[in-house]
Amino acid sequence: MRKDLSSHLFQSNTIQMRLGNWTIAYKIIKNYPLWGVGIGNLHIFYPRYMTANDIETKYAHNFFLQFPAETGFAGFLLLLVILSLFLISIVNVYKNKPVSTLTWACITSFLIFLAYSAIDISLYFPSIGFFGILCASLYFFEYKKQTAQQLASPLLLTPLLKIILFSLTVIPLLYCIKIHYTQSTFERSIDELKRGNISKATLSLEHYLDYFPTDIAAASLLLNTSKYQSVLEDRIDTYHKTLLYCPFSPRIHYMTGSLNMNDRFYYNAFINFSISHQLYPAKYLYNQAYKDSLNMMREHQEYLKKSTNFDSAGVDPRVRPQKHKAVENPE
Repeated sequence: MRKDLSSHLFQSNTIQMRLGNWTIAYKIIKNYPLWGVGIGNLHIFYPRYMTANDIETKYAHNFFLQFPAETGFAGFLLLLVILSLFLISIVNVYKNKPVSTLTWACITSFLIFLAYSAIDISLYFPSIGFFGILCASLYFFEYKKQTAQQLASPLLLTPLLKIILFSLTVIPLLYCIKIHYTQSTFERSIDELKRGNISKATLSLEHYLDYFPTDIAAASLLLNTSKYQSVLEDRIDTYHKTLLYCPFSPRIHYMTGSLNMNDRFYYNAFINFSISHQLYPAKYLYNQAYKDSLNMMREHQEYLKKSTNFDSAGVDPRVRPQKHKAVENPE
């Protein structure tokens, strides 16, 4: 039984996964040191650094690596300031005894949260991180009540309390506004598609992506609007716009490749599948699509060489850039 327990606790998959996550997060920090890749965007850039031995995951499994990777040095510096104020207050509590049981309980709970964050990102999730913020808030409330008369400079507490109150009120409010805006945009776009107003649906999604360019769901919906566009040039224009919004998303490149394959643009599809495979080499779906598109492109080139309907170079006129003739002046 002891052997089974030890093998379960120290199984290689879990350890290797975390070591791989930490290595990739460190590489992202090196490449985006100042402002990071944006909060919640680590999973978008993560596949670019994966190898065949890495395990698919959306998080770094280390809060102190995930946070600087997404917010950069500026955000991580703010985090260090908050934690430093917290640790300074703990030292002041220890010097000014007696300390209540509630204060020690809050200190212990929050320190456990910080220790566990070294191997996971518990403070990153609102449902779990809320309890960490609650412990810190209760602690500072009790701390201020006990030591306000003893401290020479009680104003040290004021900035941190403002930050905590801001985190508990303004940030969730902004998040709810963003979610409401996202849902209303998606619903409005879907309604416009049902009514046949493809241009309005496309413009609505493009306007949304101008503010949130890394939203994969919005980019995917924008790609799906191309299925309703009967003009080939409009569909190609939609493909290009979507790739400009999410250039590092393997999913968007894969979807664009599938649509190009349906339009029989085999070379363009091969390029999209190749990029999706390079961004996420560990995913079997992207790897298989890349191989299939390569074989399809080779077969198509052989067909073009044998066909008399194409030029001597064996190039399909549909994929060759068209030169627009100048419009003559009727006068």
